Amino acid sequence: MWAEGVLQLWYSKYPDELVAPLLQSADTLLERAIDSGYGDARHIIALAFVKAAQGDTSTGTEVVKLLHPVKNDIPWTELANRIKDSAAQNKTLDAGLALGITKAGVWNKLGTYARRFLEDEELAEALYRTAIQLNPSSAVALTNLALTLARSKAPAQLQEAERPISKAASCADRRFRWWRTVREYIEQAKLDGAVAQRDSVLDVAPRLKTITDLRKLYERLFSSLNRQRRGYELERLVARLVSLSLGNVKPSYRIQRNWADGSISQIDAAFCLLGTQYFRVETKWKEEPIPPADIVQFRDKLDVVGVVGLFISVSGFTPEAIAKAAGYRGEREIILMDGDDLRLTLVGSPSFDEAIRQKRQHLLFSSNPYHKLEAAAQDEVE
Repeated sequence: MWAEGVLQLWYSKYPDELVAPLLQSADTLLERAIDSGYGDARHIIALAFVKAAQGDTSTGTEVVKLLHPVKNDIPWTELANRIKDSAAQNKTLDAGLALGITKAGVWNKLGTYARRFLEDEELAEALYRTAIQLNPSSAVALTNLALTLARSKAPAQLQEAERPISKAASCADRRFRWWRTVREYIEQAKLDGAVAQRDSVLDVAPRLKTITDLRKLYERLFSSLNRQRRGYELERLVARLVSLSLGNVKPSYRIQRNWADGSISQIDAAFCLLGTQYFRVETKWKEEPIPPADIVQFRDKLDVVGVVGLFISVSGFTPEAIAKAAGYRGEREIILMDGDDLRLTLVGSPSFDEAIRQKRQHLLFSSNPYHKLEAAAQDEVE
């Protein structure tokens, strides 16, 4: 019990200066107990854990072999194979093992030892299954089995993990709550798998030969939960839209903005309109509207006189951000485009170059950097 209590401190990542001497004391106490004849399965497994927790996994594994006191010289791999075979045949090991080996808690702890210290997921699964055979209502063993299955992230394993975690929830008392954490882990793994499957469609990079290709990609991006991937694809989409619309674009690149301290900024795209008007582009796909701080950062990237800023945010802009962009109009032009504006340009109503002309005209005439586009003909919008 002393060793198991100390191991709980180790699991909880208490400071080494506190836990190390306690582990050593537990090590000494267990060694003396086993030498005095108290070599049951619980003592042996506790000593194996204590050894491994002190960084001596090899000695811990040798200790595990004491579970077979008659043949404690057999290699661990052979003992492990016997355990796996017995689990596969729905029966426990043959006689000759240490006292207490028939208890579900012993097999559960062996499974944790195999998973944590030996990194043998297959063996851990077999051990947890044997624990459940001995006690089908063991919430701890059921939870450990569910976690082991879920760690593979394979769809079939995740689906199978739902059964033991559901049973663990029904069998657990109020003191055992770890099953909740594992169930959340399983749900998140399933969600991540769905996202990966959904985004795998995007991994087959479309050719993007036409504006129609761009529109289809844009709509598909809305079904992706991978925020980083959406931001990257938006940047690529906008650069291609500019290229198809104007015949020129410089895709994402970096500039050295401050020559004194060597600070670097990224420009998502740049283009020239009518041969004389130069633009730098910022693209963002966030959950919330863009705050004024992002406008300030973009303003700092417009460090060349005559360069116009085009900020495209799918989620739009806060009123404070719009006011901030308007406040810079005396020194730098910044025009704002949201997701709805972008969608209209992707159906050609208006075209991208016409959209820029309209937005810039409203900025010059009415000091409004956030003129909302309207479809040239409603029945043309798909």
